[in-house]
Amino acid sequence: MHRDILGVNAAVLLIVLVPLVFGYYARLHYSAYAFPPDSRYYVTMALRDLGFSDADALRKQFANSGTVAESWYFAHSDPTWLMVQSRMLYPFLAVPFVAVFGITEGMPIAAMVAFAVMLWAVTRLVQRLYGPTAALAAGGVLGACGFMMTLAEAVTDPVAIAVLALILLNLPLGRRARPHNLILLALLSVLLELSRQVMPTAAGLAFFGWAWAVAFPGRGRSRRWRNDWLWPSAIVVGTTVFVHLLEGRFAGSGTGSQMSQVSADPGQVAWTITRVDVLGMLQGDKALSALLAGALIFVLIRFTDVVSGVLLGAIAGTYLVMLAGVSPSHMRYEAIMFPVAGLAVGALFHRLAPAALRGGAVGDGTLRSDRVPAVDTWWQRGRRRVPALGLSSVAFLAVLVGWSATHGSASMAGAVPTAPSAAAALAGDPHAELPDRAVPAEDILSGEFTQAEELIKGNNSSVFLIYADWRHPMRYRPLTSSDPEWGHRGADGTVVMYPGDLSSWDWVGLARSFTYNGTLDPSTVKVTSRVTSRYGEDVTFTVTAGTGAARGVHQGHATVLYPLRARVPGIVTEMVFDS
Repeated sequence: MHRDILGVNAAVLLIVLVPLVFGYYARLHYSAYAFPPDSRYYVTMALRDLGFSDADALRKQFANSGTVAESWYFAHSDPTWLMVQSRMLYPFLAVPFVAVFGITEGMPIAAMVAFAVMLWAVTRLVQRLYGPTAALAAGGVLGACGFMMTLAEAVTDPVAIAVLALILLNLPLGRRARPHNLILLALLSVLLELSRQVMPTAAGLAFFGWAWAVAFPGRGRSRRWRNDWLWPSAIVVGTTVFVHLLEGRFAGSGTGSQMSQVSADPGQVAWTITRVDVLGMLQGDKALSALLAGALIFVLIRFTDVVSGVLLGAIAGTYLVMLAGVSPSHMRYEAIMFPVAGLAVGALFHRLAPAALRGGAVGDGTLRSDRVPAVDTWWQRGRRRVPALGLSSVAFLAVLVGWSATHGSASMAGAVPTAPSAAAALAGDPHAELPDRAVPAEDILSGEFTQAEELIKGNNSSVFLIYADWRHPMRYRPLTSSDPEWGHRGADGTVVMYPGDLSSWDWVGLARSFTYNGTLDPSTVKVTSRVTSRYGEDVTFTVTAGTGAARGVHQGHATVLYPLRARVPGIVTEMVFDS
C-alpha cells in the first residue's frame, strides 16, 4: 500500500495499530484489572464531569473499583487533591467513553485511545523525516513495549504521553514551525500540564533542541541564537513553566516531605531509582530495553544531530520528575519520554539501514537543525484557518477549565477537622455518609494498638494502616524526636499530618509513638469519658504502658469514626497522649 492515512503509510499504520487493538480488546475482556488506587480520583472526576452528584460519583467509583475514596479525599486542604485537582484533561476526555461504555470499559478505553494517538504521532513524524520503513521500525518497537499494556488503565499517564508526542510532532524537526504549529504548541503545552505535572520533560526537550540548533547548526553554517527553534522552544518552555508555577501556587507544598528526602541524599535517591527501574526493565520488558538502547546508541553515533539534543533534554527533564517521586516507579515516570525515544530509534534505523530503505524529508543526508525549509500545509491555504485555530484553542481551554472547575475538579470540602467526630466526618454536607455500624471507641483503640505492636515486632502488619485513613488528617503528639513530623509540632506539642504521606519507616515510627515504643498493653484501654455522635465518638481514656519502674497508667484523648463499610474497622482521626 502506497496510500497514506493521516500522514502515515496505510500498511505501516495497519501493522502498528492492528496488534495493539487486539491486545487492548483482550486486556479489556480477559486480562488485567484497570483501576489502580490512583484511579479513585479520575473516575470520580469523570463521573462528576458527566453530571453525577458528589455522593453518587463516590458511590459508583467504590462499586466499580473497590478502592475507597471519601469526600475528604477531595478537600481543598488536602495536598494530594490539590496536586490531582488540575489533572482535568483525562477525566474530561473520558466522559464520552464512560457515557457509552460505562465506567469499567470507558475509562481504560479513553487511555487506550490516547496511546493509539501517541503511536500515530510518532510514526507520522518518523515517516515525514525518514520514510515509511523507519516509521515501521520505530512504531513497531514502541508498540511492542510493555508499558503500552500495563499503563492502559484509568490513570493520566497515557493522555500525558500522547500530548507530549503531539508537541514533538509540531516542533521544527525537518521543517520550519509555521503559525499553526506555534498555536498548537501553546495549546498542547497547557494541556500537558492539565494532564500530569511533567513540565521538566517538555521544557527540557524544547530547550535542548534550541541549544543544539545554536551549538550545531551544520557544516558551513554560522551559529545563531535566533534560529528556527527559538520561538517554538520559548513557547513550550514558557507556557509549561508558567502553568506549572500557577498550579503550584494553588497546590501549595504537598510534596515538601518528599523533596526533603531527595535533598538529604540526592545521589542515593538517583542511584536507587535508576538501578531498580533499569534492572526491572531489562528483566521484564525486552522491547522497552531495545527502544531505550537504540535511542542511546543514536546519541552516541550522532551526538550533534538535533534529535540527540531533544532526547537528552527529555531524559534530563524526566530525571527531575523521577527524583521528585523519590521511589522507583517501574518505568512509569520515565514513560513520558518514550515518544522521543521512538523518534531516536527511527533516526537510528535511517542512519544504519541500506540506502534503498531510506526516505522522507532527510533522504540520505543529515537532519538540519537550523534554516529548515518552510512547508505549506492545509493551514496555509486559507486566510482564516490559522486565526480560527487560535480562537478554537482558546474556546476549548475555556470550556475544559470552566466545566472541570465547577464539576470534576471542584473541591467537595474545605478544611477537614480531626475532632469532634461529627465535624471530622463532615456531617451536614450532602455527601456525608452514615456509618455501617457503631463500634465502641475502646475496641477501635485496642485494635489499633495491637496492630501497631505487631508492626513494631516486624510482622509486617498492614492492618495498622487502615485504622488511619489514607487522606483524613490525623492529630497526634510525637513523643520523641524520631517520631514522624516531630519538627512540625504546634504550641501544644501536637501535629496534624496525613497518614498517606508517610513513608514505610514513618509508619513504624508512628506505631512506636502510639504504643510507647511497643510497651503499651492494648487490653488495659479504659474509656473515662465519652461523647457520642451518629458518626463516632470523642473519648478520654487511660492505658498502661512502660517497663519496670517506669511502667504506669497514661491518659489521653481520641476521636474515632465508626466504620463506613463492612469488614473494615473504624478510623482514628485524633489520638493524643497527655504526656
